[in-house]
Amino acid sequence: MTKKLLEISLSIFLIACSVALISTVINGKTIVENYVSAKTVQIETANELKNTIKNFSLKYFSIMETQSQAQKSLIETSKKVNSVIFEAGIAFGARILEDEGGISPTDSNKIINQSIDNIMKESDRLGVLAKALNDASRR
Repeated sequence: MTKKLLEISLSIFLIACSVALISTVINGKTIVENYVSAKTVQIETANELKNTIKNFSLKYFSIMETQSQAQKSLIETSKKVNSVIFEAGIAFGARILEDEGGISPTDSNKIINQSIDNIMKESDRLGVLAKALNDASRR
């Protein structure tokens, strides 16, 4: 009976080991599947983050380029305005000097005509306006 009891105990032990081994394999498969699933999600999240950063960078650089162009345009416009104001000041000064006897009317007209030409280079409308003002002041 002792031998039978030993054989039964050994059989129960082997069955328990087999059940534990099968359970481990089944659980191991689940663990591996969960790991693979988690890695897949991690890779997808990393790719989404990469695309988000790429899109943000493209939008940022597009905005910076637009801002740079706007600044260049503003600088060019400011230069034109500065040139027109400077030329108007020169013409005004020449007319005042003529009225005060500081320069001759011929020299004054020459300076004013150069200023009007320079204003027309910047803006035809302002040039026409400056010419009309000059003609009106001569009368």
